[in-house]
Amino acid sequence: EQLDRLQDLIKALREAGEAQAAAVALATKAHTRLATVSGGEAGVLAGAATAEQPRVELLAALRRQNEVLGEAPSLHYDLLLAAAERELDDSEAMQDALTSLEGLHHRLRDAKQRVTTLEATQKRLRDGSGAAPSALGKLFGQKDRDVQMQDVAEQLSKSSEEAQSAEVWYAAARIVTIGSELDAAVAEKVALHRWLRDQIALRSRGTALRLAAVWEALAPPA
Repeated sequence: EQLDRLQDLIKALREAGEAQAAAVALATKAHTRLATVSGGEAGVLAGAATAEQPRVELLAALRRQNEVLGEAPSLHYDLLLAAAERELDDSEAMQDALTSLEGLHHRLRDAKQRVTTLEATQKRLRDGSGAAPSALGKLFGQKDRDVQMQDVAEQLSKSSEEAQSAEVWYAAARIVTIGSELDAAVAEKVALHRWLRDQIALRSRGTALRLAAVWEALAPPA
């Protein structure tokens, strides 16, 4: 479920970044049209002997604004996108590790179940109730009880070893996955979020200050 949410986030961030970049491109186009209009009336203004040309000043400021926005056309959504993609990769890797751990747990459970079943069969044979029942007869090919006991003992020994091995592997994998990899993944996630917060704050502040400087000269007195 969390992987699906991250994928949805990545899609939304990509769309947001593309929309911001498209908006900057459209604004640049509009400013070009404004420059054309402004140039077309330059002769009229000159003939009127007016020294004030506020639209020319506005156009110059808009051009400087475009330069500032051109340095961050997606308004830093690219950083958010890169961080989300990294987090998705890390989450998928952790999910794979947990899936492998679950597989080892199933293997351990199945091995223990085989041991339990064989122990029950061995007990029935020792008690004499498994000398010649039809089910056991089909299982062991109608062998006599001593041969059946030997076969069950061999299978039980092998299954017990497999169960012990599976338990050791599962315990070790659980320590690594839960005790080490998970802690490391959480610490790395927090570090990534901290870096992202700092970078977005610094870059957004820088963009805002440069934009403020563009308009400071044109702002009327308070």
